[in-house]
This record gives sequence, C-alpha cells and structure tokens, in this order.
Amino acid sequence: MVYEFFRQAYRVNILIMNRLHLTLSIIFSLVFSCLVQAQISLDCNDNADQLVNYLVDGVDFENATVSGFDCSTGYFEGTDLNISLTSGIAMATGGLTGGSNSVIQDLTAPGELTSNTPGIDQDLQLQLELVNATSTNLNDVIVIEFDFYTTSDEIVFEYVFASLEYQAFTCSQFNDIFGFFLSGPGINGPFSNNAINLALVPENEAQTSFTDSPVIINTINSGASWTGATGPCDDIDPNWQEYSVFFNDNADLDDVNFNGFTVPLIASASVTPCEWYHIKLAIADVADNIFNSGVFLSENSFSSVGISINQDSDYAPFIGNDTTLVEG
Repeated sequence: MVYEFFRQAYRVNILIMNRLHLTLSIIFSLVFSCLVQAQISLDCNDNADQLVNYLVDGVDFENATVSGFDCSTGYFEGTDLNISLTSGIAMATGGLTGGSNSVIQDLTAPGELTSNTPGIDQDLQLQLELVNATSTNLNDVIVIEFDFYTTSDEIVFEYVFASLEYQAFTCSQFNDIFGFFLSGPGINGPFSNNAINLALVPENEAQTSFTDSPVIINTINSGASWTGATGPCDDIDPNWQEYSVFFNDNADLDDVNFNGFTVPLIASASVTPCEWYHIKLAIADVADNIFNSGVFLSENSFSSVGISINQDSDYAPFIGNDTTLVEG
C-alpha cells in the first residue's frame, strides 16, 4: 500500500513537472521561433496491413493482425529526432497521443491513462519467468502479427525501446517488456509454436552478436538502481550495468514523452530461404499501468534481402560479356 501510494504520488509529481516542461517548451518556441527544433508527428492507425507495409522492405507478407486499444499503434515520422529513427511504426502502452503517459502529451488532455486493461500474453509472461522477473502481471498488451516469405538466409530490422519507468523504477518489479517472437522452419525456442525472441541485448556496441537477455527495463538502463538495491536486475543478468552503453537518458522529455530509451538496436535471425515464417511483435506494462512504455520500429527496416549474382568473363576476348560461356 505504501509503495503504491509512492508510485501514485510520484506520478502526480511527474505530471506536474511534465506540464511545466511542456509549457516552458511552448514559451521557448514562441520566443525563439527562428530556431528549428526536432518534432515528431504521429498518426494513429489500427490497420494491420498498413502498419506492416510501413515496416517491411520488399518482403511478401500475409495474415497481418493487430490487437490493443484505440490509438495504441500507428505511424511516426520526424527529422533529427533524438531516438535516431526518422519514421516507422510505434506501439505505445499509453497510446500515441492525448494523455500524460502517451508518446506525445496534449496540454488540453485531462491527464488520465489512455488504457487500464489487464492483459494476458503467454509469450511475454514466459519471457519474464525465464529471467526470474519479480512480477509477470501484464497491462495494456499490444500485439502485431504477420506471416512473411524469406528470400535470403537472414532477416533483420531496427527498433528503439522507450519508457517512462526510466530512471525512477530501474531494478524494480515494474519491468515493462516487449518481444519479437519468430517461429517457422528451423526455429526451435521455448515460446508459442517453438518461437524465439529476437529482442535481445547486444554483446558488443557493433551489435554483431547478442546475449540471451531480453531488452527490458531491468537489462538496458542507465546502469543505476533507483533505490540502490540491484537484486531484480542482478537476477536477470549480472552484467546489466555494462549494457548502459545502449541507453540514452531523456530527462527533459525532448521529442518523445519518455524518460529514457535505447539506442537503435538490431533484431536479426538466421532463416531458410524461400520459406514462410511468422513473427509476433508484442509489448505490455508489467505490475501496473501507471508509467507506460513504447517501441519504435524503423520504416522499411524489416528485410530479407535476396541473393544477387554478378556475371562477367575474365577471358580477354569476352571481357564484359555476361552472356557467353568460355571453356577454361
């Protein structure tokens, strides 16, 4: 009870500070209107095919579905955004616009939560259980799913995870989560349909290899616990403090209404060419819905680039000729 009172009191304080910040930002922009500032624009969209079309790059897909609540998914774009992505699709447990917990605050909004819906997603809950999370209760679950056809031996896409849980609730039970669950030929994991989770913490800054730890509040953060107690983070990954290189603080709520977010991260997997696979993109609040989280997926970054062949001859009489075979 005392802990929840603190959460609510903290939330009220954050709301007041956020409103003040926005008011000062508007005054600043009016006074210094000659300065060009980064600004994100959002378009709520619950059409699954359109959302997936924004994400994929030349990848055939079908059976796209989306579930959530009103304005929980949509398209974003902007220039010089501090999330380092210029456009794509967004999934936000507080909604994209209108409330104090949404991606962009609206000064005319009453400050209520966009949604307060207990949710169930067995893959997100299992992922929390696998990393010894102290809570697996979900709220405001959002899911986008589709089947896609591979033309190469790898798929890859780019994303940024952001949250209002940063910094104050790092290493707590409020361990908001998302996952990219891939299933299909040759895939053998613990999740539904033998899926694996592609949203993993990189092993190095070049992101050429990945750990087994999922990207969540208690793995990628500033490297400091909000209370000083590090148990909930240590239990998930004892190396969690090293992952702060993938974190950006956003205390001034610049561009997006999240206190922190990751650098652009890569999700990738080896697949069998010329096969159909299924992917599920899911996000949810954990333990309560007071502070919300979001994930931004870069436009046209979901790719399975096919193999190309360059034909040429090194035999002097036929150099540059790609239509003639020469013995030897």
